[in-house]
Parts: sequence; structure tokens; C-alpha cells
Amino acid sequence: MRDFSKRLLDLPLAKIVLVEASNGPLLTGADRDIRVSLSYAGDKVLIGLSCGRALGVDIVQIDRIAETRALSRLYLPQSACATVLEAAPDLTDQSFASGWAQMEACCKALSLPLAEIDEEREKAYANCELVDCEQIIGYRMAVAIIPQ
Repeated sequence: MRDFSKRLLDLPLAKIVLVEASNGPLLTGADRDIRVSLSYAGDKVLIGLSCGRALGVDIVQIDRIAETRALSRLYLPQSACATVLEAAPDLTDQSFASGWAQMEACCKALSLPLAEIDEEREKAYANCELVDCEQIIGYRMAVAIIPQ
């Protein structure tokens, strides 16, 4: 962590700019091996920085969505889908938000567009390592990295 901070912080602040590029956020002016991932929901923003490894972050506001079961079957990996389908009614929205955040974080880490789940995508998601992160009330966050 110290090497990463040193390389980033040694640059003049005016030279480091976060821009939204066509394939995601980009930190201009920094070393090329500094990767960035960005997500926002409600009034919250989650930014992930990594030195030399692909990562994805996502934050989802917990909302009551009538179609959580159908969306889970269409987009979430089998394990996350099962978690949503088996959740107690009062935990379904939280469970769905967690699964969705994890899926989106994996998509970002793998540079994949959002798409319905299939066998190939399920295998790709298995290449991601989900990192535990502290959650905040009303939101679910996920961080996915590609192990080196």
C-alpha cells in the first residue's frame, strides 16, 4: 500500500484528473498501472484504486424492487441467485442488492458489459475474488479483483 500511495501522492495534484472514458473511468496523469473503478448510487460514491491489477467496485442502494426474483434468475450467478431466492421476505431486497453489486463489480473487473448470465459469464465471474468490505446502512457495496 505504501508504494501505491507514494507513486500517486508524489504527483502534483493538478496533474491527476479522474475522467469518464468510453470504457470506464481513467486516472490521467498517474502511472499507467494505477487502475480505477467508480460507482455511485443515491448520494454515495465508491471509488476503487489498484496498482497493477484489474478491479471493479459497485454500490447499490437497497430498494424494494418487485422483479428481484426474475432479475436474479436473468443476471446473477447461480450462488447469488439462490441466496436471493432463499432469503426471508424481509431480507430479499438486501440480498438482491448484495448479489447485484457483486455481479456489477465482477463485470467491471473483467471489462464485461452488463448482460444476462450464461455459462461463459458464470465461469468468468469465478475468476474474480470478492473482497469483504464494510457495508453502510441502506446500501450494499462490492469490490472484485482479478488475482495476480
